[in-house]
Amino acid sequence: MTTRSQLRDRALGRRSHVALTVYGTIVVMATIAAESPLEPSPRDLAELVIATVTVIWLAHFYAETLAESIRRGGRLHRDDMRALADRELSIVRASATPVFFLIRGAAGAIDEVWAIRLAFAAGLATLAVQGVRFARQRHLSRRRRAAAVAINLTLGLVIVGLKSIVPH
Repeated sequence: MTTRSQLRDRALGRRSHVALTVYGTIVVMATIAAESPLEPSPRDLAELVIATVTVIWLAHFYAETLAESIRRGGRLHRDDMRALADRELSIVRASATPVFFLIRGAAGAIDEVWAIRLAFAAGLATLAVQGVRFARQRHLSRRRRAAAVAINLTLGLVIVGLKSIVPH
């Protein structure tokens, strides 16, 4: 049986993996923003987002495996590698909600333009939630919590904006 907290973690990433969820979300949003001027279908965008986050996840997992092996001065055990893979999966999990909207658009359940807008909005919502999670973990005041959310959203939009102006 899946609990509410498990569903929340699947949709928004684990509380302990805020940074990786933010990173994955920015990758998703940048991918959508970079491809949007080419007017791809939601299906094409969903495939591209899935492929991109999978490659990024594999690269992160491999790099973290190497780094941890060097830190320990030896080979990692299977359980250690599973834990690393699970932690790094927050990058992939960040794509779940945006890809859901893209697939709904591809299936004709919602308008294609709205599917892309909703996918992007889901990314912004995830960045906001991660800003709140970070602020709560750091026990920040409400004012500083609002600032953390604003910074998270602004950074995400700036990175996506920079990505979208770079020609292919």
